[in-house]
Amino acid sequence: MREPTNRSRAGLEPSAPPPGLGLPIYTLRLGAVAGARPAAAAVAALVGAAVPSFSLTPCEGFFRGAADPGWAIMVAHADHGVIARLAEDLRCHFVQEGVGIEAHGRYLRCRADHGPALLASELWGLASGFFPAYARTCFAVASVPDKWPDCFAIITAWATTGERWTADRNRMADERLRQLLLGRNLPHARITGASPDGQHAEPGWWVETDREDAVQIGRAFLQDAVYWVEADALSVHSCRDHRSAPVGPFAERVRTVPA
Repeated sequence: MREPTNRSRAGLEPSAPPPGLGLPIYTLRLGAVAGARPAAAAVAALVGAAVPSFSLTPCEGFFRGAADPGWAIMVAHADHGVIARLAEDLRCHFVQEGVGIEAHGRYLRCRADHGPALLASELWGLASGFFPAYARTCFAVASVPDKWPDCFAIITAWATTGERWTADRNRMADERLRQLLLGRNLPHARITGASPDGQHAEPGWWVETDREDAVQIGRAFLQDAVYWVEADALSVHSCRDHRSAPVGPFAERVRTVPA
């Protein structure tokens, strides 16, 4: 096994955390294979193909009442998506039921039904303090404009995140928002945010206004957050405090649906 100086040597004293000042630090916990600790060379090869630096530290645990010798894999990395894919690769390659991840003061378990996309949104949520679903929202419009405005907000008036409202209450709140936008002569058009599987959809409006005004409108309509798009960069902004977090390119998330 080739061992660059910024990677620990398996079986020796635990190394210092990998370099990465200012980067989030993740610890992935890989369990036993057939009752034995996976070969260090095999683990290092898979991890090293995904990230430039890491440390391997032997660890012991219990799984279903039996000893579970494995590895604690410490990684400093800026991209939570890379970490999510690495966890899934470890789980599949070493035939694990799950791979544990510690990050941002919390512990997650990469279950077999998670997949890297859902896990990445959970890690995004831990880092940003927003609901993980915000990182995965897709958007549907009746037609895509020839040119989107340089910047605009996406605002909904439907049930506050974490609450359930009746269909009538949702429709009434949506109509009040539409009337407010009309009354203020703010250019707007229908846009619907939805989960990637389509199980949840929430009609809203894309609105030409400034970001602070969008946050104030969202707050008035009891929203947890609003989306903001600027030069195709999608971000989410809290209506309760000053938190915000980047999400990704907006254009990749838009699709057209019949009116």
